[in-house]
Amino acid sequence: MKKSMKKTAAVFFAVAAIVTIAALFAACGGVTEKPAQPGGDVPDDVTVVELTVSDPPNVTEYYIGETFDPTGMKVKAKWSDGVKLPVNISDCTIDPSGPLSAGDYEVRISYGGKTAVQPITIKDDSVSSISVDTGNTALRAAVGTPINLSGISVTAHYADGSSRPLSGGYSFEADGERVTDVSALTFSEWGKHTLTVVYGSARADIELFIFDGFVIEGENIIHSGETTTQKNYVQQTGGYRNANPKDATAGSGASGGKFLGDVFNTTALRFHVYVESDCYADVILRAAGLKLEKDSAPQAWRPLVMGDMQFNKTFVVKYGTAQEASAETLKTLNVADSVIIPGATSEVGDPILFENFTDINFGRLELKAGENIIELTVQSEYKNCYGEVVGCNIDRLEIQYSGGAGEGGGS
Repeated sequence: MKKSMKKTAAVFFAVAAIVTIAALFAACGGVTEKPAQPGGDVPDDVTVVELTVSDPPNVTEYYIGETFDPTGMKVKAKWSDGVKLPVNISDCTIDPSGPLSAGDYEVRISYGGKTAVQPITIKDDSVSSISVDTGNTALRAAVGTPINLSGISVTAHYADGSSRPLSGGYSFEADGERVTDVSALTFSEWGKHTLTVVYGSARADIELFIFDGFVIEGENIIHSGETTTQKNYVQQTGGYRNANPKDATAGSGASGGKFLGDVFNTTALRFHVYVESDCYADVILRAAGLKLEKDSAPQAWRPLVMGDMQFNKTFVVKYGTAQEASAETLKTLNVADSVIIPGATSEVGDPILFENFTDINFGRLELKAGENIIELTVQSEYKNCYGEVVGCNIDRLEIQYSGGAGEGGGS
């Protein structure tokens, strides 16, 4: 019996010792201090005698101005008692810690009075050119109306043949004058204007067209029973549910940061267009189709594929004066079969595809002094992958004054 108790006790203490050692070792995983030996404190005379990079970082090539990224790098410290343990990168000192320069060929990692070296390469930073992607932003605005170009992306192309997107460091000039904010650019004169992106000695121009006229934002809507004092607005006059303003996704290019959504089948919208005198105007609608053909997951609403929609199989368009609208004698605008609201694709599924706004040019229309009506009614022949009849999202309607006589009809 005593032998059995002794064996049990021995096993218990052995297990306890193993558990204690394991716990201490686990506590040291990635730690930066020499762990205490079981049952004791760290001796004062135990020091780091060597520091090594056991695994290099994921990125070892940089351009001037970028900052060293230690992600993926593993560092080990050898202590004076012969034990090697991993070191937390966050407890190390990294030099240089700021923007890298042309003369940097290594990064020094220090801990416990010792230093390890990680070689790096600084690429040829001679910029040969830059390119600018304006995405889906309409490069047009009415005189005095803000145009937002803050969502553009800039890519630098280098002498060594490589390229990289820029996160900053470039500046802007509008018609040759330095500007600091391109989120609300306005121009007081209509015609062509140039926004120049400047990065070092490289420059790229964005051509802008500022027109004489005005814009009616889709989100500027009133519903049945509501009134407004505005002269230019959208009124919903039909549909089984209300169309509503939606916040735009960053980068979608929707002007004003919003658009009109929930424009479903049978929705009827009247754009109230007020002009001071008889005139002709080019009328352009910006719309995005909702024909979801392939979703990233059931009911995820993160499109992989959005299909094309023929405009005249989606909307019926009429126009005329307010008096003709009241008398229900608006004229039908015949939009050509070739006018398409294009679809788009995404490899990962991206809801921004619901905001793939494109221009639908209704051509040059005659407007009479006072209130005019441009009426859009959804009579869609299209269904999404869930069998639902779909319409469009609407960004805005542009009224661009023109001098000569024009013809109605889409183009």
